[in-house]
Amino acid sequence: MIQAGVDVFRFNLSHGNHASHAEAIAKVRAAAERLDRPIGILLDLQGPKVRTGKNTGGDLIPLRRGDRLQITCRRGLSRPGEIVVDYPGLVRDLRAGDRVLIDDGRLSLLIERKGKERLEARVVRGGLLKSRAGVNVPARGLKVQVPTEKDRKDAIFAVEQGPTWSPSPLFAPGRMSRTSAACSPAARPSAPCPWSSPRLRSPPPSITSTRSSPSPTA
Repeated sequence: MIQAGVDVFRFNLSHGNHASHAEAIAKVRAAAERLDRPIGILLDLQGPKVRTGKNTGGDLIPLRRGDRLQITCRRGLSRPGEIVVDYPGLVRDLRAGDRVLIDDGRLSLLIERKGKERLEARVVRGGLLKSRAGVNVPARGLKVQVPTEKDRKDAIFAVEQGPTWSPSPLFAPGRMSRTSAACSPAARPSAPCPWSSPRLRSPPPSITSTRSSPSPTA
């Protein structure tokens, strides 16, 4: 891949584990050294996740354009006419007119009415709803915990690996102090904060921006 022109390798910390990522990073660096090529290592932190609940009977739930349904945060299973979401603050955070994307945008809902404990929505783009599908609200930031416990552990691992660049919603303005705690001496005495590393200040020319996530990624 390096000989074909790849100059940055991205590792998605949403998948795999630290041991497998460390092994793969070592292989990339060994190949880069052998070929005498400067190669960037990019570690991508997962960030918070909001998902739908499991479906009744484990079946796919058909959503047809124009259908109206309810979105709730109660404990239980999603079923035809009601989608359960595992983020308890969803009803509080959303407003009528907000668009909700499900399963990487394959399904799209428009919030039409807000109640005390549920949202009433209309299906804009239909399809089949699977269990534990990701939920995203592009136009409104959800008040989820950032960073998550997984992100703290992954941030320490990322610093230990010495990446060239680490785009993440954790490094957005106002969130650095919380992310900094994950790399503090109390958390890991030998780990500097990601943005203090010289290798993180100067990404390779092929990387022009970091990812910005106003709401959790699906």
